[in-house]
Amino acid sequence: MSDQEPNRFENYPAQTPEPSGTTDGQPAAGTGTPYHITPYHPPSVSAPSTASGTGRRNLLGLVIGVPVALGVIGWLGRASDSQGYDPYPEYPGGFATEDDTGSETDEETPALAVGPWAADVPDGWDLTSLSTDEAVSSHGANWVQAYAFTADEDDRASDLITALVRRRKATFEGDLSDPVSSMADGVQHATVSATGTVSGKKARLKGHLWIDLDAEALLVVRVLTAKSGSTTAEEAQAMVDQLAGEF
Repeated sequence: MSDQEPNRFENYPAQTPEPSGTTDGQPAAGTGTPYHITPYHPPSVSAPSTASGTGRRNLLGLVIGVPVALGVIGWLGRASDSQGYDPYPEYPGGFATEDDTGSETDEETPALAVGPWAADVPDGWDLTSLSTDEAVSSHGANWVQAYAFTADEDDRASDLITALVRRRKATFEGDLSDPVSSMADGVQHATVSATGTVSGKKARLKGHLWIDLDAEALLVVRVLTAKSGSTTAEEAQAMVDQLAGEF
């Protein structure tokens, strides 16, 4: 055997000449020969030229639109003046800022309150709370003191009032009268009165004690140096009347 390998022959198909007449760089259909895809380039379109007619139309729109807008604004202004119309109802009087809440809070009126009873304190009067059941409203040498408590079932208002008022005379000097008692709808009512002085000034004292059917009691002591019929005297009596209103 020879060391040389036998000659090998490979058969290749004969080259087929490209048919003529192809267009756009693409071969004719049915040839089976690969081809390159020609990228698509969109046709360039030039911007439309500005015609003089367009400018006239824009100008005409401005000529018509501006007077119409001004007319609407003028109508809103006349409506606001004549009928109170507000084009911005969420912002009465103008646009509010974050700090402008537009709300006002009324100051709470102080009250001479003891237990379930209370009376409004007039302007110029001071209020001192002695406990949850006792308070004093004063104006100079004039004052109204109220005390709420629970009496015993057998207590009588006429038996209690003198001792209770004496403990609350403060600087008032004068002798108390005998109690005067009455009954209405099961509510006991007793009063004492006195004339005297407060720090050398003439003064008048009047004490009230009410006890209801549930033995709930209210004591009110009024001391006045102000003249009868004066504003101070009327304000003091108004507090007494308001406290006694529940009875």
